[in-house]
Amino acid sequence: MATVGQSDRQTDVADEFPYASERCRDDADCAIAATEAGIEVCAPIHDAFLITAPLERLDNDVRRMCEIMSKGRLVRYWRASHPH
Repeated sequence: MATVGQSDRQTDVADEFPYASERCRDDADCAIAATEAGIEVCAPIHDAFLITAPLERLDNDVRRMCEIMSKGRLVRYWRASHPH
């Protein structure tokens, strides 16, 4: 494995930190909302979540998780377009 442009990457990460911070908070809010809705969240994975459910409930839980995540994206968009 090779690391190319490490100093450039450090700058990129610093520039993205406010977004990453907001994203982390929004993801945590989504995980909490899902748990409160009875969805078993196993882990956040980048911009998604790993959930588990009995097969007879899986499709419904996936649909509800998608709804929760969509609401989270709308909140994130609204915050970005309405700065304090």
